[in-house]
Amino acid sequence: MSKTPKADKARDEQISKHLAYDLIEQLETELSDMREMFKEYVKAEDAWRDELNKMKWDDLRIEAAKLRKQAREVLGL
Repeated sequence: MSKTPKADKARDEQISKHLAYDLIEQLETELSDMREMFKEYVKAEDAWRDELNKMKWDDLRIEAAKLRKQAREVLGL
């Protein structure tokens, strides 16, 4: 048994607090990074949708049919 239980408890609590702050900081950093990535994704999707809206749907259907045919040939279906 330790001769300094109160000091040991205070030290352990301080270590726990330090670890909690490290974890909070890590999670906050990851959340911030994810928000930035999601923001970039939304911008890219908006640009993609704008580009699709410029095209005629018949052109998209024809292009999709060509790609499906190529996929079937590559996959041997």
